Amino acid sequence: MLHLERQFGTFAVLITVVIMFFGLVVFEPVITASDTPGKFSGVVAAAIASLGTYRLAASSLLWLFGRSQALRRALLGDAYIEGVWVGYYRHGDSERFTIETIDQKTGETTISGLEFDSDGTSRAHWSSESVFIDKRRRKLTYVYSCDVYGTSHQQNGIGSFQLYSSGKYPDRIDGYSVDMIDGQKDPNTEHKVSETPIPIEDALNRARAIFTNDA
Repeated sequence: MLHLERQFGTFAVLITVVIMFFGLVVFEPVITASDTPGKFSGVVAAAIASLGTYRLAASSLLWLFGRSQALRRALLGDAYIEGVWVGYYRHGDSERFTIETIDQKTGETTISGLEFDSDGTSRAHWSSESVFIDKRRRKLTYVYSCDVYGTSHQQNGIGSFQLYSSGKYPDRIDGYSVDMIDGQKDPNTEHKVSETPIPIEDALNRARAIFTNDA
């Protein structure tokens, strides 16, 4: 996410500037009193210290980002979609449930999903190859690879969904996925049911409660 990388870069620069400013205040008398070689060495040392401080600040921010859900919410804003999402669509006369787990801990968004028949039989699983979130248009687009059980080949496709929020962050998406093998769009609506991983059976029960009221 370019926006997130810019935020990390800005924060890291600010931290570096503050630390180096106070460092120069402390060591300025020593540098001023030094001879020319000593001053040159001081400049080189300051440059090396600045680079090290920047790298340390950036890596520390990324470490904290990966461990603090509150920080991820604050920095990602409308692009915060981490959690477990359940969906439902009809394929002919069959009902299909989907469970997707979205992870944003590394600063990149990854999506992994499962599909089930109405009786809970697993049909397929997929994972994202690349994900793009357009905050201005409130749109989620991703490319995925999918294994459908019972077939001999892997399928690739694209998911395209609008983001909707009943609160501060997106909690519902509506759109479709299309496999490149046949070009057929499969409409799907998904609801966010948890911000942390939950057992598959719990996710299925929540999907049934939301979409069929059978739970």
